[in-house]
Amino acid sequence: MGRPRFADAVLSAAVVTTLAGCQTELSQREKNALELHVVAMEEEGTPVDFATGRELKADEFDRRIDAIFDDAVRSATANATKADPASCRNPRHHHPAGKPIEVRRLLVHIHGGMNDPKFSAKNAANMLADIEKEATPADRCAPIFLTWPSGFLSSYGEHLFELRNGTEYKTFGIVTSPIWFVEDLARGVINAPIDDLYMLMTDLQVGTRVTTDRNLLSNWNHADEVYAEIERDKKEAGNPAFVPTGYHATLGEYHRGFWTQAWRGLVYTVLLPVKLVTTPIALDGMGKSAWEAMVHRANNALRPTEEFERDSRHAWQVRERMVMPATGAFAHFMRRLDDWMKDRKCGADDPGVCWEVTLVGHSMGTIIANDVIELYPDLPIRNLIYMGAACSVKQAQAAVVPFLTQNPQAEFFNLTLHPVAEADEIEGYDLPARGSLLEWVDNWYTSPTHPLDRRLGKWVNAMESIHVFRDVRSRVFVKGFGVVGGEIPQKHGDFDDCPFWKAEFRSVDGSTRFPRRN
Repeated sequence: MGRPRFADAVLSAAVVTTLAGCQTELSQREKNALELHVVAMEEEGTPVDFATGRELKADEFDRRIDAIFDDAVRSATANATKADPASCRNPRHHHPAGKPIEVRRLLVHIHGGMNDPKFSAKNAANMLADIEKEATPADRCAPIFLTWPSGFLSSYGEHLFELRNGTEYKTFGIVTSPIWFVEDLARGVINAPIDDLYMLMTDLQVGTRVTTDRNLLSNWNHADEVYAEIERDKKEAGNPAFVPTGYHATLGEYHRGFWTQAWRGLVYTVLLPVKLVTTPIALDGMGKSAWEAMVHRANNALRPTEEFERDSRHAWQVRERMVMPATGAFAHFMRRLDDWMKDRKCGADDPGVCWEVTLVGHSMGTIIANDVIELYPDLPIRNLIYMGAACSVKQAQAAVVPFLTQNPQAEFFNLTLHPVAEADEIEGYDLPARGSLLEWVDNWYTSPTHPLDRRLGKWVNAMESIHVFRDVRSRVFVKGFGVVGGEIPQKHGDFDDCPFWKAEFRSVDGSTRFPRRN
């Protein structure tokens, strides 16, 4: 995408092969629809056309954004609902009392890692179609999808051939790529005893939980105790002598039939020797490096590395850099959105209109979402939704708590899988260690030095660290989904197949299981 890349050229055949079995090609009708709903970037944060990968010039990008905003007004107006002015909690809005307000809804969605651009665009087309099918106006919104290249193969290729300590070195990267590849393999081999031991300990933990339903390991115990305390809050709500904790959380039921569990156990046993070999090489070796390249790209969404590599030999260049705003494609879009929302002047020029913004981050999209709310804290976001958050607890604490403090109208929803489903997810034909992407990040891709370094989007981590949100806890909601039958989400990638735009999906009082998209 954008300018040609050696890594893309080398791995293009592999990418095509990987996608051959997937329905990723867009129809012309889908391309036309997505023109008004997608903002796309290439690896270094430059805006591109989502369908062709062609780099967009500054004025062309601005015209695309203008068209997106114009369509958002049309869509949001057509699906607006009436509400009491008291329901608007945005302090910047001023609505006359006694007259119903018109609520217009805008949704911004940021997908996560392990997504090729073609797959991301196709997924956006599917989500757009599902939103447009909603019969209830309150469940419809004006959606905008931010897509970025986070595929495993292209990310690993960028690590191998271009990135050195977070900076791009094309010639040096190509020349030294064999050394980096050998280093990845060697790390996997050297760490194999530790990696395999950790995998076996984790699997024993999950197996014990599934077969006996007993809490034998401390991290499960602590999370369960925190949740039990929250459950007691609900039961004792009518007792005037009871002092509640004020936290909101719910966890769905986990149930897989005997024969399903027996089959999963048999497959695990048969493939265990393979897992002992593939896990250190694929996850600790290559996976760790691909993850770091994906994080590099996520950071480029708002602050490209080019900002830090500009020539500063002259005083005027230094002064320019000191006042320079974030220049990434998503930063430019969010800055335009911030200005556009301020121009709406809800309650001033149009007192009967109230705009509500929902920001949704899935997986690594939450890393980008954290940067968004830190850079643009005035955005009138009503719902901040993190699904399977791949950001760390510490990153979320640093971004979300100040944002909620500054924006009393905003609510934060941390949506997770059931902890057993999280730890027992099957990927890669069950050849590497079981577990979701978040399990792989915590166990192999990163080296947490503290509980705050673990992924926020895992139920166990969310429960253990829920107290870091204590100052804004009345507006923080944690929801772990259930596992029963074929309903979702049961896997990390299922979240984007769920109706995350519906209030019921994020509500702790709503269902914890949803039907799979047809």
